[in-house]
Amino acid sequence: SLYVDRITGIRTSEMTEKARILYEQLEKKGYFSPLHKKLLPSFPEQIGIIASSTGAVWHDIIKTGRMRNDSIRYTVQGEEASQDMASRIREAQTMSSPPDILILARGGGAEEDLQPFNDVELLEAIHESSIPVVSAVGHETDVTLADLTADVRASTPTQAAELCIPEKQSVQEEIVRLMHRMADAA
Repeated sequence: SLYVDRITGIRTSEMTEKARILYEQLEKKGYFSPLHKKLLPSFPEQIGIIASSTGAVWHDIIKTGRMRNDSIRYTVQGEEASQDMASRIREAQTMSSPPDILILARGGGAEEDLQPFNDVELLEAIHESSIPVVSAVGHETDVTLADLTADVRASTPTQAAELCIPEKQSVQEEIVRLMHRMADAA
């Protein structure tokens, strides 16, 4: 019998090393600084989802969002590569009715599958976005440079919906509570 408590790699992959070098460069430019993070609006009306239109990710976000609040509108824009995702982020800012929040989402994957989320062009688009960006790339253990650059990181696409969309019932209850307080104060 063989019992294993832990397995560790003996070398860092080339992709991980490139990401580490890029991280150090972008950290010096302030990409990951809390001072550059935008707050999510409390009551968004429209959420832009940048995710593969063939995957289940955007279905999960919309399903979770609709359970929380059926008043939110969604726009879904597909993604193929980092350049396409970057152009979708820039494009959203020029829409006649831009989203209040952008969710950049992808399910988990191998290190190679997540490399587009470490591309400098995408990171620049996230950093320069006037719309708050929530990164929901991979699963809990996957961390990309897009996660660190975004205004908010969600550990999963479903959590992104929960972070962005207030529960309608809670909002309604708070309004009723505030109305009672106003009536009592009068």
